[in-house]
Amino acid sequence: MKSIKKSIYGAFDSLTSPILMLFVTPIFLNYLGIEGYAIWVLVSSVIASLSIFNLGGTLVVTKFISAGDGESDTGEVFSTVFLFQSIVVISLYVLFLIIAPIAIKYSSSENLTLMIDILYVAIPIFFVKQSEEMLYAFFKGYEQFGHVVNISTISKIVFFSTQALTAIFTKSVFDVFYGALVASILLFFLQAIYVKKIHKNEISFSKANFKTAKALLNFSIWNGLSSMAEMLKSQSDKWLVSGLLGLKVFGFYSIGVLVFNQLYNIVGSSVYWVFPEVSKGNANNETLAKKYWKLLFYVCVTSLGISVFLIEFSFLFQLWLGEGVFQGSKYYINTFLLLFPVFTLSIISSLYLLGLGLVKQGFFVEMISLVAKVVIIWLIIDIFNIAEWVIFFIVFIAIEFTAYAVIISKKLPIKFAHLAAFFLLQVIIALSRMQSTGN
Repeated sequence: MKSIKKSIYGAFDSLTSPILMLFVTPIFLNYLGIEGYAIWVLVSSVIASLSIFNLGGTLVVTKFISAGDGESDTGEVFSTVFLFQSIVVISLYVLFLIIAPIAIKYSSSENLTLMIDILYVAIPIFFVKQSEEMLYAFFKGYEQFGHVVNISTISKIVFFSTQALTAIFTKSVFDVFYGALVASILLFFLQAIYVKKIHKNEISFSKANFKTAKALLNFSIWNGLSSMAEMLKSQSDKWLVSGLLGLKVFGFYSIGVLVFNQLYNIVGSSVYWVFPEVSKGNANNETLAKKYWKLLFYVCVTSLGISVFLIEFSFLFQLWLGEGVFQGSKYYINTFLLLFPVFTLSIISSLYLLGLGLVKQGFFVEMISLVAKVVIIWLIIDIFNIAEWVIFFIVFIAIEFTAYAVIISKKLPIKFAHLAAFFLLQVIIALSRMQSTGN
């Protein structure tokens, strides 16, 4: 019952963003245009990618608080990671301030110049949002997912609403990010007060020390490298597609990615609770193996159900986007939906590796997957010039799942052959559905 409650909290929290994007995406498309929307997505991608420099700080906080021996060290853990992230982001921003004027001087692209101008505002947004995620990680370490839902839901509503209203009144993608910065700063201070009120003695911004940093170092370095590879993997397709196919095509592609990412986050958030639970180290391998299979079946059935429903009622996307934009993005939306159940199969393995402290192995999996994804996209688009190229994502997904399966089968009493057969079944289902839908 407790696990079901945690899943509901996670799913509810992750539903907020897709519901909000349901409203703001048409607003961005109408008031910023398809290329303005593409720039918004690209800058947002750059902001998200900057988290490669935080060495997975939020996961460090969650893991060490959930596995801690009491309240004495939680303030030190939080404060140490927060200080480290602050130093990194400030150093990064100073470096940007040095490089940006040079880049603008020699840039011949109006869009590139606009993106650099936006980054003056966007990088501070990244810092504030990362600090906000630290507060959520603190609650997750105590498994207080209800509090996370409360503050993150309010934050998302205000954050996206501010951007939408700014787009309506100014029709400027730059002003949209300026409004987002103001909203982010206000929200962070209010949330910090909320967390401090509940954990008055446990949380601190001023207890950072070298001893705690040293204790966190081994896990945080490998976890940070893994997070870096994961972030590059998740954003690399956006950079490649925009560079190889242009902003207009990328704008349509990004709508398919948007739909996929929101759905992926919903399913992932509904099982995120297993990470702090596994981190406690209370369960034996047999129990962990049984839970792994249960969660894998849950993810599979849930994602397949979502995929079938949205493919069957695809007219909803037409109502949402309008006829013109829908036709331009239809192929990308449908293909990502058909592949969605296959993509989600790696979620449980990723969370288990983090919970078991196998961050070094997690890093190598992410690196293998990143290289495979970049090479496949480059080959299919630039070398072979295949029109329906998104289907080939299934190759790098297979490589990633295989790498995870090898590690999991060695750590837990789970046979590699069973995992491989389960994955193959999902691939066959996806390919059969593609053939039947004519996609």
